[in-house]
Amino acid sequence: LAERPASAMTPKPADIECATELSDRSHSDHGGSPSRKPPGHENGAAANAVDVDSTPRSPLSSQLPVGLCGFLWGGLPVPLFYYLGVVTLIHWNVVLSFMPIFSQGLYKGVHWLGGDWGEWVPLCYAVATNIMLAVTTSRSVAARLGTVSRLYAGCLVSVVSILGLLACDRLLQDADKDFAMLLGLTNVVILGIGSSLLQGSIFGMAGSISPRLSSAVMVGQGAAGVASGVVGLPLGDSRTAAAICMVVSSLAALVVPPLFRHVALSNSHLRRMMLPAAERDG
Repeated sequence: LAERPASAMTPKPADIECATELSDRSHSDHGGSPSRKPPGHENGAAANAVDVDSTPRSPLSSQLPVGLCGFLWGGLPVPLFYYLGVVTLIHWNVVLSFMPIFSQGLYKGVHWLGGDWGEWVPLCYAVATNIMLAVTTSRSVAARLGTVSRLYAGCLVSVVSILGLLACDRLLQDADKDFAMLLGLTNVVILGIGSSLLQGSIFGMAGSISPRLSSAVMVGQGAAGVASGVVGLPLGDSRTAAAICMVVSSLAALVVPPLFRHVALSNSHLRRMMLPAAERDG
């Protein structure tokens, strides 16, 4: 008889799996346990499955209902980014809503190059914001100044600027008008710098995590405009109301750093943002 080629005598993978199934059935019929497949034989999706409940949470989250806990500290920190959206523009909206207390009060009759306070403020703010955004979006600056650092710095700078405007209104009523105008516009420029730091860092984080967070930030910005407008319509010429709104907006910004760190303890997306850029990208 002619010898069979070696390849014909080599068992095929399909034959091995068939034999394994028959062996399993035989063991099951006799009360035995079915044979196990070797590790790594499972499907890729099952092998790479991640336990979503393995993410550590803050102590407060363990005291909340499961649904609310998932909404607050789940995979996407949507409520936090609603709040961050409010903070990004609340200071600027307060300045716009209470424009009359400056243009018709402290800076009434002051004109530079034909423009009064109401015309110089938007120009100074826009120029400062765009220049700072161009600087912070460069790769060299972004590598040295992390996203979270820009967030914290933006909060601090915005608070300094809005309280500086409040100080101008309270302390410079009898000072030289041109000098007071210079200090006021300087604070507006500082506010533009703080706003660019805030918006650049927050939209950067939101875009790197999920488009849903970017939408949450924009909703928060719209809410800030509506809230300040509702207050400014009847009270736009009230110095007391302006002082209260400036202080409240400052407190809202000062809450951001501890709130962000608290949520980051229970959210893997935000914890990753707190890592150095090289380690995060690697």
